[in-house]
Order: sequence, then C-alpha cells, then structure tokens
Amino acid sequence: MHSVDIRFKRGAFVLFHYQPELYEEFKASMNTLTNDLRPQLICSSLDKKKWVEKYPRKIFFSDDPYEQAFEYMLERYAHFLNSQGGNEVVGKIVIEDRGNSETNKKLQSAYDATRNSGTQYFEKDFFNRLYCKLDFNPKHFNIPGLQLSDYFAYPFYVNHKFPKRENRHYDFLEQFIYPGDRKNYGHKKWPI
Repeated sequence: MHSVDIRFKRGAFVLFHYQPELYEEFKASMNTLTNDLRPQLICSSLDKKKWVEKYPRKIFFSDDPYEQAFEYMLERYAHFLNSQGGNEVVGKIVIEDRGNSETNKKLQSAYDATRNSGTQYFEKDFFNRLYCKLDFNPKHFNIPGLQLSDYFAYPFYVNHKFPKRENRHYDFLEQFIYPGDRKNYGHKKWPI
C-alpha cells in the first residue's frame, strides 16, 4: 500500500478512477481502522527548500537534513516511551528498507549516535528505552505498521508545506498526534 499509488489511483488502486464511491469507502474504512487502533503518531516534517534558505552554509558541511529529521523523531519517540509506566517498556523501530544499504547504514549510524551520545536537547540516558538496533524490512513484507505509516505520512507533508490548503486527512489524524508536554509535540515541523 503506497500512499502515492492511492492518491494517484494507480497500480492496485486504479479501480478508484472508475469507481469514485469505492475510493470514498476505502478512505472511510481506513479512518475506521485508525479510530479502532488509536495510534500515537510521531512525525518530523522537513521543508528542504526552507532548510537550505535558512541554513545555506549547511550544504557545505556533512549535515544531513534526513538524519536531523530522524533525530527529532527519536527524541519524540523516546519521550513517549519514557512517559509509559513500568521499567520494562522498550521501543523497537521498524523501518522500510529502501534497498540501499548506504541509506540503511546512515540511519543506523544516526540511531547509534543518538543512543550513545544523546542529542543537542537530551542526554544519552533519555534514550535508554530504545531497542539497540533498527529493524529494516523490505516493502514486500507488507508489515501493517509500515503500510499505515506510509498512508499517514502525506497529510503531514501537506500540512507543513501548504498549511492553508484544505487537508481533511490531516484534520482527522491530528487527534492521534502524540501530545507530549504540549499540543502536537509529536509533530515536529522544521524549519519554520
């Protein structure tokens, strides 16, 4: 289930072109499923153009905006884990393997650095509840959590990039954003 295939009604979702009522039923079913699951959503939205405009010198350094976005997500996920009762709560992170081992290595390296050294905002102990290794899985494994993550991601992108555009899916998903210590703490938009 690729969000882009659903939105553009292609591949397995081409039928939505010919039966718009089926597309509406599909979205309603997905909303029902989401309501039943009551997920806690955590997202980091990156506007690459604004990032380069705001920090033009960063493009000459080894700073990677995707690694920074990942770090922001880890901070929020660790916050969520730390807010749970009991000492045995451990968070595992499952990532869709893009088939590029270099990308996987970069993510694992950023993950290890966060767990071992902390971040600009949090000491390393803050990340103790994160499982020691990332779990990379190919798309064809059809892991439900990865499928839903892909389906949920685009409305967050639209909300960040075009905040005034109508975005009913984001409006619906907003209730599931991890609140943390303040409203929508689980959605990091940057730069703003």
